[in-house]
Order: sequence, then structure tokens, then C-alpha cells
Amino acid sequence: TWNGLLNASGALKTIQRSKMETIGNYQVATVTTEFEQGIFDMQISFDAKHQIAGFFIKHSSDSAAAWTPPAYAGAVDEKPITVGSFNLRGFLTLPKSGKGLPAIVLVHGSGPNDADETIGANKVFKDLAFGLASRGVAVLRYNKRTNQSPNARSSKDYTVKDEVIDDALAAVTMLRTQPNVDPHRIWVLGHSLGGMLAPRIAAADAQIAGIVSLAGATRPLEELVVEQIKYLMPNDAKMNAVAQKFFDTVRDPKLTSQTTVDLLGAFLPGSYFLDLRGYRPATVAGRLKQPMLILQGGLDYQVTVADFDGWKRALGSHANVKLKLYPALNHLFITGTSPSKPSEYETPGHVAQEVIEDIASFVTASHTAMR
Repeated sequence: TWNGLLNASGALKTIQRSKMETIGNYQVATVTTEFEQGIFDMQISFDAKHQIAGFFIKHSSDSAAAWTPPAYAGAVDEKPITVGSFNLRGFLTLPKSGKGLPAIVLVHGSGPNDADETIGANKVFKDLAFGLASRGVAVLRYNKRTNQSPNARSSKDYTVKDEVIDDALAAVTMLRTQPNVDPHRIWVLGHSLGGMLAPRIAAADAQIAGIVSLAGATRPLEELVVEQIKYLMPNDAKMNAVAQKFFDTVRDPKLTSQTTVDLLGAFLPGSYFLDLRGYRPATVAGRLKQPMLILQGGLDYQVTVADFDGWKRALGSHANVKLKLYPALNHLFITGTSPSKPSEYETPGHVAQEVIEDIASFVTASHTAMR
């Protein structure tokens, strides 16, 4: 994992600071480290026996320069909210006026993301919230459970349902109670892992008005991991072997919920991958009746055009589905470079205005068509 971080982000320059805090039954040490091409928080959790119970590496919020609204964002209102049984902190971003508003719940990608989905120097969800609210769509975003409670995934039966789906459904339910929001016009927008899970979320609540998938994979997670390591570190035999071992472990018919799986240094119970085994996002989406907007960046190396093709094969003939590829955008739906690399996430940018316009117009047009 360390070698992979060095390959992607350059040499370690300095340790900026460290802190220790108590979260539930754990002591969590957070060490903020600066590399040549990024700032990362290393989180190490210790249980009551002082044994390591979790290890996470995530982009530090220090990576993001002071956020300024994109040029396409107008004046909006924003208020703090909490979501679900974990009281996840978040924000409801609203247009300055209007009643019976359509609304969108934002669902994060993999990793312990904050409400803004801060990745490097960028805040993908904050861009979406301000851009869409400027166009008459209310937006709810919140801290991911593993961001606010880092040890949430240490339970032996932890699943993607615990990590993502339960809180997304709770957010939808909460949003239906908000003044000025039309409870029949609640959408789910997922990015990356969230985009892959969006059909499963919609299948769990038939009252969800529709889904938007940004860079949602149609292939299994273990395939993506092997592909990404080969792309980023083609000559690192050791890292490629680690990725292949992860693939083999997840595909092993003998995998049990109690098996500890090493996902490139993040240790997860087998229950997490058993929950995903057999889930085919495009197949589930094909059974949904809600309208769907599937968006993909052409420069995305994490979720590629191969996944977009999977959506096209399953949904291309559906009248209420729109699929769009943006050739010049990366995984964050920000203008990128070719070939795309993780280091470009450290350059401040904004979600492309075209993406904002496409989402807002699709949500609005779908409601008009249904009437």
C-alpha cells in the first residue's frame, strides 16, 4: 500500500501533525502527511487491547484549497441536517425560492468521504449541490458513515448495505419531509461506488423518482482493482501480485463472512464481498421502471468506458434512459488530461457545467414527461 501511494503521489515530504481521539470503543490516531503530489490522512484505529483494528488512507481535507463556488453557481440557501441512525452530519442546499421542488440525494464513492466528497483539491458534491440548487433542484449531501465513524466497518458481518445503502435510504426518507420539497420527486445520484449501487438503492424504494449514475461500474469491484493497479503500476510485480491475490480471495468459492480480506491494505470482512457477489448493477437497472441518467467521463481510469458499455448494452433500448459520455472529463467529472492519473485530483477544479446542466434538465424533463 505504501509503495502504491509513493508511485501515485511522489515522495513523502513531511508529517504535518498527528492527533489521537476516542471514537466509540476505539482510539483513533490520525497522522496528516504531505507528499509531493498530495496531502493524506493516515488513520490507525486501536481496540481495547491496543491492537490495530483498522487502517485507512484518505485524502486530507487540507488538500483542498479554500473552496469557491464555480462560475455557474448562483445564490442558494443551505442548512445543516443529520441523516440516519448514525446522525451523519450534512447539508441541504436549496434554491432561493420555490415550492414542490425536485430533490436529489448524493451517494458517495468508495472510501470514508465527507459530505462534500473532498478528493484531493476538489469538492465534487459541493459543486453538484450549488450548481443544481442554482437550477431549481434541492440537494442533500452528508458525511459517509465511515468518515464520521471510522470503525463502523470493523464488525464481523459488515456489508455494503451498512456502508452505503441504509444511510442513502434514510436520507431519501428524511428528504421527503422537508418543506418545499415534492416527496414524489426525490432522486438518487451516486458517484463511483454510489453510482454502481444506485440501481440497488432504487430497487429498495420504489417511490424513488429516478437515479443518476456518475462513473458507476457495471463490472465487479475485484476486476476494477486489478485493472487499476495494472494501469497505475504496470511494472510493480509485487503490487500486481497483491491485487491478484485480492481478486482470487474474493472469487474463492470458500470465502466466508468471517474471512478477512486484504483490499490493498484495507482489511474488510468477507461479508462485505459476499454482499456484492452476484450483484449486477446493469441487470438490476434493467428491471427498474424509474428514469435513469447514466454519465461517464472518457478520461476516467478508475471506472472506464468498458463499464459505460455495460450500461449501454443493458439500457440502450429503454425509452426513459439517457446515456452520455464526456470525452474530456475524468473520474471527478472535471476536465482532465490523457492519460489520467491520481495526481491531477490535486489540481483545483470544478465539475463541468455541462454535467450540471444535463442533470438538472433530465430531472426536470422527466417530471414533465410523467405528468
